[in-house]
Amino acid sequence: MHANDTKMELGSGVDRHENIGDGFIGLDGFEAIMAHEAFRDVPFLLEVPGPEKKGPDRENVERIKAIRDRLGISVDAQ
Repeated sequence: MHANDTKMELGSGVDRHENIGDGFIGLDGFEAIMAHEAFRDVPFLLEVPGPEKKGPDRENVERIKAIRDRLGISVDAQ
């Protein structure tokens, strides 16, 4: 599943990506999504602007990993 936070509120009809935790979804929103049974084992592909609009970076990856670790989601090397 591609994952990004959003600069715009739900229902705006605008798809503006934001870094993980910096938009309207927020870190709590990502934790709720990742904790849901339907998404618990689904890999995420980050689609974020990054700190200088250069794409995904280590900080965004670490934010997702921290949520995964808090939820106790294991990663299978397949």
